[in-house]
Amino acid sequence: MKINVKTQMKDYKGQPIKQGETEEILTLGDVMLTALNFTDKDKKLTPKESISIYRESLRIVDAKESIEFSIDILKIVQDNVVQIYGPLISGQVASIIES
Repeated sequence: MKINVKTQMKDYKGQPIKQGETEEILTLGDVMLTALNFTDKDKKLTPKESISIYRESLRIVDAKESIEFSIDILKIVQDNVVQIYGPLISGQVASIIES
C-alpha cells in the first residue's frame, strides 16, 4: 500500500499538531517511525524483524512523499500506535491505513 509519510497529523479542529519545543509539525512518518521502533517487553523481535524495521525506518526518513509499505509493516504500525498514542493520532493513522 502506498502512503504519503509527509501527511500532517491534525488536531480535532483541523490544525496541524506541533511537536514539543521545536514546534515542528507532526507527520505520519514521525508517528510511523515511533510505532515501528516501539519495543514491547513481552514481544522479542527476531533479527530478521529488526533488520526489516530498520530498513523501513530508513525509507521513511529518506522519503519525499508517498512510499509503498507491506501489509506486515503496516500491521506493526497499527498494533503499536494504539499503545503509544491516544485516539487523536491512532484514529488518524488507522483511517489512513484502512483507506
